[in-house]
Amino acid sequence: MKTLTAFEYIKPALIDEALYYLNKYGDSASILAGGTDLLVRMKHRQINPAYLIDIKGLAELSTISYNPENGLVIGALAKIHELEINQDVQAKYGALAMAAEQFATAQVRNMATIVGNICRSSPAADMAPPLLALDAKLEVFGLGYKKLLPLKDFFTGPGTNQLKNNEILTRVMVPPPGPCSASAFIKLGRTAEDLAKVSVAVYIEMDSSLIKEIRIALGAVAPTPIRAYDAEAALKGRTPSETLIKDASHMAAEATSPVDDLRSTAAYRREVGRVLVERMINKAIAEVSKNGRQKA
Repeated sequence: MKTLTAFEYIKPALIDEALYYLNKYGDSASILAGGTDLLVRMKHRQINPAYLIDIKGLAELSTISYNPENGLVIGALAKIHELEINQDVQAKYGALAMAAEQFATAQVRNMATIVGNICRSSPAADMAPPLLALDAKLEVFGLGYKKLLPLKDFFTGPGTNQLKNNEILTRVMVPPPGPCSASAFIKLGRTAEDLAKVSVAVYIEMDSSLIKEIRIALGAVAPTPIRAYDAEAALKGRTPSETLIKDASHMAAEATSPVDDLRSTAAYRREVGRVLVERMINKAIAEVSKNGRQKA
C-alpha cells in the first residue's frame, strides 16, 4: 500500500505569508486547498512536494459574493457544493450551477474547490467550460503584485497553465450576465461521477430576435478546454434557426481535436460534441424565452 512521502506542513495566516513560502521553496512546494486531487496524486507518488502550504486558514478566500455591477466573485477556498446551492449562482449563472451539480460525488463536492479544479487544468475539468462560456477572469497574487488573467488564455496544455510556481490563484471573477441572457451546461461521462467524455457550456444573450452575444465552450475534446470561436461568429448578430444552429454546431465540432482513450474514441467525442452543442444552444435560447415570458 502506497503512503505519502515525508513533507513539511506549513499553515500561513496571511496571503503574503503563503507567497513568502512559495517564493522560498519554489518547485518543492505545493498549495493545499481542497486536497481532493493533490493528496491522491501524492499518495500515488505522481508528485512529491517537500513542503505543503495549507491555505485553508485564509478566511478571505472562502467567500462567494455577487452584485449587479461587478458580478460573481468566487474565493479560492469556496467549495463546489457551495456553488451548487448558492441562490445567485442558480438564478444568474445556470451553466455554473449545472456543472457544480454534476461534479463528481457529494463527498467530493463538499471538499473540492473550483480553483483547484481550474489549477489542475485537466482537459476534462468540469468547471472550465461553464467559466469559459461565462467569460471568467482569474485574480492572481504574487509577492508584491496582483494581476487578472482571462480564463480563455489560462490553459496552456494538458495539466499546464500560466500560473507560476510562486503565485496563488485567489479568486474567480465572473461578469454579470447581460439582459435577456441564459447559460446551459451538459456533461457526458461513463457514470455521473466519472470524468467527462465530452462537456459543453453555452452562454447566449438575445436582443429581440437576434443573437447579441454567444459563447460556446467544450471540455475533453482537445488538449485544453476550448472556445468554439468560429461557431460563435457564425451565430452572432443573426436570428437563430434550426439550420443555422446545426451548421454552427458542425463548426464547433470541427474546432475540436479529441483523442482515443479508455473513456471514449475521438470520433465519438467529435460527433457527440456536435450534438451537445446544438442541444445547449437550443436550451439556452429556450431559457431566455422562458424568462422573458415570466417577466411579461
